Amino acid sequence: MMKNLSLKQKILLSVVIALSLVILLLSWQSYSSQKSLLLQGSQEQLQRLGTQQAERVSDWLAARRDVIQALGNKAGAEPLNALQQAQVSGRFQLTYFGESSGKMNDSDPSINRDGYDPRSRGWYQEAMSKGGLIVTKPYLDVAYNIMVVTLAQPVSGGVVGGDLSIASLVEDVTKMQLPADGFAIMMHKDGTIIAYKDAAKAMKPASEIDNDLTNALIEQSKSSKELVPAYFDNEGRDKLLWAADIPDTDWELVLVLDKAALEAPLSSLLMTQLGMALLVLVGSILAISWLVSMLLGPLTKVSQALARIADGNGDLTQRIKIDANDEVGQLANSFNRFVGSQHQLIGNIRQLANELNADAERSLVTNQAAVDELQRQQQEVTMVATAVTEMKGGFSLAFMSLSLLLMTSLIALYCEKSLCYCFMAPPWLYLLSAPLTVEVPFMLMHLLLVIGLALLLETGRRMLYGWFVLAVAREYENLALACRLDGQAKQDPLTGLANRRYFNQVGELAIKQAMLQEHSFAVILLDVDFFKKLNDCYGHQRGDEVLVSVAGCLREVVRNQGDLVARYGGEEFVLLLPKATLAIAETVAQRVAAALARQALPHAESSVAAHVTVSQGIALWKSGESLDRVIARADEALYRAKAEGRNCYRIAPADTHPASD
Repeated sequence: MMKNLSLKQKILLSVVIALSLVILLLSWQSYSSQKSLLLQGSQEQLQRLGTQQAERVSDWLAARRDVIQALGNKAGAEPLNALQQAQVSGRFQLTYFGESSGKMNDSDPSINRDGYDPRSRGWYQEAMSKGGLIVTKPYLDVAYNIMVVTLAQPVSGGVVGGDLSIASLVEDVTKMQLPADGFAIMMHKDGTIIAYKDAAKAMKPASEIDNDLTNALIEQSKSSKELVPAYFDNEGRDKLLWAADIPDTDWELVLVLDKAALEAPLSSLLMTQLGMALLVLVGSILAISWLVSMLLGPLTKVSQALARIADGNGDLTQRIKIDANDEVGQLANSFNRFVGSQHQLIGNIRQLANELNADAERSLVTNQAAVDELQRQQQEVTMVATAVTEMKGGFSLAFMSLSLLLMTSLIALYCEKSLCYCFMAPPWLYLLSAPLTVEVPFMLMHLLLVIGLALLLETGRRMLYGWFVLAVAREYENLALACRLDGQAKQDPLTGLANRRYFNQVGELAIKQAMLQEHSFAVILLDVDFFKKLNDCYGHQRGDEVLVSVAGCLREVVRNQGDLVARYGGEEFVLLLPKATLAIAETVAQRVAAALARQALPHAESSVAAHVTVSQGIALWKSGESLDRVIARADEALYRAKAEGRNCYRIAPADTHPASD
């Protein structure tokens, strides 16, 4: 490429490359410096905001601890006034005093505590075991349907405690104003989410936000005290994390920034710098181009003169005027001497040409007779060659026709070897026997050509067959992969039951079938009783095993394969019973309870039975009703079953105003 460029173009190209490298290096250095300053400023801002929020949460809890400690000093034989004062001053949902005798005193005297022994409760046992004030892990209070923590302290004669709503803390954390589309997460050190912008993920593991949000990543951020990069698959974006412990608690605060949003101003700045650099580069190239043209101008005359001489139009008597003794002047002087020597050489050549012309005239007469004889012999050879060519052309046409026929059979029948060989046998026999019936010139070449064509066709057949087999194998692999992915998309990975997405699809189809065939179907929504307590007592692994066992029971009690069993979410399951009446649905619900009783999965924390039980809500679909409305009615019935003692089922009343799709 460089050989085809002029001297001026080579100089300009070198200058452009050098300037471009300098501009890119300076722009990258500026970008890196600005990025470092931006990350440092963002980190300092996050540290300030995070420390302030962590101290605010710690001070808020410390004030409530002081109230509980003061309550411990006043609790006595008549603790009601002290409990009520503590509830008001600390803004507790409820304060209470569990005596060592088993008596329970509440700030709300209307609460019925018959059969309630505080000594068997976790807060009482944990406070007595620690021997000091404790703050429990946040949990969802069933009575108030809010997230609370329990503060408890052992005192003389028992343990005082209070249920404290942390809704205000959760709201403060979720409303934190952070740069770069950032958000805050407050979580327990065991990885449980306490506060997050999506309230539905509260009290769930941090992996619900993203699988990369692990305790190891958070500990790395706290130990390094720097922004730690992470990639959130759910959002498909890179994030930067900063984490800090909340003093005097088992909680930690995690601040998350969007890396792309943070670096967006840098990208704009970089593009501005590159645009300005491009303008400078273009201006520099124009100025340097003008200067080079002026300096190398005299060379143009030499180039033009050489071009005219090379074309044969130059005047060898002319000379270039020399104005300077620099490199260009020396080149012009050398050119003048070269043209002079060429002028003398041309003169000598002209004289020799005249002499050769005379000799040629004399030789012309002598050679004329020889030429006439050669023409006669040439005519005879041409006649023989014409005959041979006509004979050879006829055979070549037949050979090409048969070759085309063989290629056609190869392409059409390559996948069936026996049929392909049978179809090609007659042309092969003709080609092999042609020398016996037709006079074929160059016999050895003909045989080699036939053999070569045979090898070529067989090689092509094998290649085409190999491609055909490979294409079929890949098609089967793609079909198998599609089937496997479709199955995974419809199946819950833990229990092996249908997932919620597949349940919704089947439910919509069931509504359409019910409308066409004028029949109904039933939905049973089930919830494992006291499942959170089971997890706290036995561990999450045992909780998963219980869910798998419950799923197995549900598979056993359904009527047939037409009944759909699905995991609806968490510890909730759902049954869809096509063409079922309320009587059939009640029978299935009773069989579910009986199967769990037979299985007798131990549950020491259950207050309704010693084994795992479920509460069930039954709803019967009515014409014109949507699937969401049927589920909502079943959920209302499930809620009534829980409120009326659990380990039972309740039937949803008919919806007087069904929501039509």
